[in-house]
Amino acid sequence: MIFGEGPPSGIIPRWSAWRPLHNLNTHKDGPHGGPYSKSAWRTIFKVRTADPIQSRGTGRTKWRARMDEALRGHSRTVMGTAPLFPLVAGLIAGIVLDHFATPGAPAYLGGIVAAGLIGLHRPTRARIGPIILFCASAGAGGYLHLSTARTMPASSIERYANPTGHISRIRGVVASKPRVIPKPEGAFARWSFRTDRTVFLLACESIDGAEGGIPVTGQIRVTVGEPILDLREGERVEMFGWLYALRPVGNPGAFDWAAYSRRQDIVAVFACNYREMVRRLESQPASHRPSLIPRLRETVRGMLTEDLAAGADEEASLLEAMV
Repeated sequence: MIFGEGPPSGIIPRWSAWRPLHNLNTHKDGPHGGPYSKSAWRTIFKVRTADPIQSRGTGRTKWRARMDEALRGHSRTVMGTAPLFPLVAGLIAGIVLDHFATPGAPAYLGGIVAAGLIGLHRPTRARIGPIILFCASAGAGGYLHLSTARTMPASSIERYANPTGHISRIRGVVASKPRVIPKPEGAFARWSFRTDRTVFLLACESIDGAEGGIPVTGQIRVTVGEPILDLREGERVEMFGWLYALRPVGNPGAFDWAAYSRRQDIVAVFACNYREMVRRLESQPASHRPSLIPRLRETVRGMLTEDLAAGADEEASLLEAMV
């Protein structure tokens, strides 16, 4: 047989690549300068020789497929066994991030929007769904911490409070059931001049200024130096006394009462010595009465503490602190 110019240089064909040569036309006049020109050999060996670059691409494709399947499996496992874990972990991470780094509201909102847009793509959501949920929750947690613990609204009554206190006249609605706290008892009780006092929360509406009432918002903790037995939750009152700002931690490692109060939506404290300093204006309409959840909470608390008189003092104190 005549093989013409032979195979292109640098290619060593397998035996199977030579088999079609038996069926080739041996006429020397071909469309490409002869049936055994370089173009003919390239056509023959194009399918029968292995391309190194193509082999590497096939390996990458297989690795990506295995990685994709592994991510999908982990995502299904997390969302099937602990679907709320990414949400809770993200909220905690966002609060911690805002406490130490303070990226700002645009960063939090941008993270929430970006996570939502990425989650719209179904294949991506199937692979990294828990991570998307974690990022969105982190943005939400950071923004909530920024807006509640680090940002003071323009109408907040906290703007009119200071650590030393000043005399104020405030109007608002009693937001919790008033509790009468008895005077302390113990070895040093006879040296103490404290008496029974009343404690409740007040949803502020206005504070007196130089030219009249100023609308305010926010919830404050009120302490009256005497017991008030006829005050009810939901009544609108006017008080005269001292308005104080929340005090920061004084000693390293001490309990942060200011941060705890803020988590309870309390932004300031108010104190007056006598019950006459609390004047009832009117009772709130039925639409402003406590909702079902506060009433249910108060009912359950009463059921748990109604038999405390028959128990020991230590058990009663512990149960009252728990509920």
